[in-house]
Amino acid sequence: MRAIDVVDRPLRRQLRAAAAAELERARQPLRRGGQRNVHTVRKHIKRLRAWRRLAAADDAAARRLERRLRRAAHRLAAQRDRTVLAAMLQRLRRGRHLNAAEHARLLAALPAIDDAAGAQAEARRALKRGRAALANVHWPRQATTLRRRIVACRSTCRRDFAAAAATPRAAVLHRWRRHLKRLGYQYELLGALLPQASAEAAPLAALEATLGLHHDWWLLQRWAETTALPPRLKRRLLTLAAQRLDRLAALALRRGATLFA
Repeated sequence: MRAIDVVDRPLRRQLRAAAAAELERARQPLRRGGQRNVHTVRKHIKRLRAWRRLAAADDAAARRLERRLRRAAHRLAAQRDRTVLAAMLQRLRRGRHLNAAEHARLLAALPAIDDAAGAQAEARRALKRGRAALANVHWPRQATTLRRRIVACRSTCRRDFAAAAATPRAAVLHRWRRHLKRLGYQYELLGALLPQASAEAAPLAALEATLGLHHDWWLLQRWAETTALPPRLKRRLLTLAAQRLDRLAALALRRGATLFA
C-alpha cells in the first residue's frame, strides 16, 4: 500500500479509496482458501480496523464496518492460533529443545480445526457485508482532524507503556501491542501528517514484533498448561516459556522506553 498524499489531493476521497482497496486485499486470499492465507487476511483486517478509527466515533457506518471486520477476524482466530503453535514447536525443534519424537507427539496434540473451510466462508461473507458499510463511512476531510486522532492513538500507547511497566502481565502487554499495531498502520497511511512518524516507524515495528513474539510464547504456555502431555515434557515446555516471556517483556519495556518514557 502507498501512503496518502496529504498536500495535493482530497483526503476523504483518498481514505475511501485506500480502505476499499485494503478490504479487497483481505477478501482475495479467502477466495483461494488454505491455512497459509489466514495470517495475510487477518493482517489486512487489522489494518482496516486501525484506519476505521480515523472516522468519527459516532459514525454508524464505521461502527457497522467494525462489527463486520471483527467477526471476520474472530472466525479465523482458531486457524491462526494453531498455525502459531505449530510454528513455535518448529522453532523449538530447530533450537534442539525437542527431539524428533517429542516434536511429533506435540504436533499430534495440537487442537484440530473444525470446519476450517466453513469458517473462511463465513469470514468472506462478513467482509462482503463490510463492503456495504465501508461505502457509507464519512471519513474526515481535514488533516487537522486526522492528526488529532493519530496523536490520541499515540497517547493511548504511552498510557499502555506506563501500565505495562507497572504490571507486565500478558494481557496488559497484549493490549499495548494491539494499540501499537493500530498506531503503526495509521503511520503507514498518514505518517506525513506527523513529524515524528518517520523516525518512530522502525523502533515501533521492532517493539511490536517483540510483543508479538511474547504473545506467541504466551499462547504456547497456555496450550501446554491445558493439554495432557507427559509430565517431564510439560514441565520443560512451561519452564522454557516462562523464561522467554520474562526476557521478551523486559526487552519490550526497554524498547518502549525509547518511544514513550
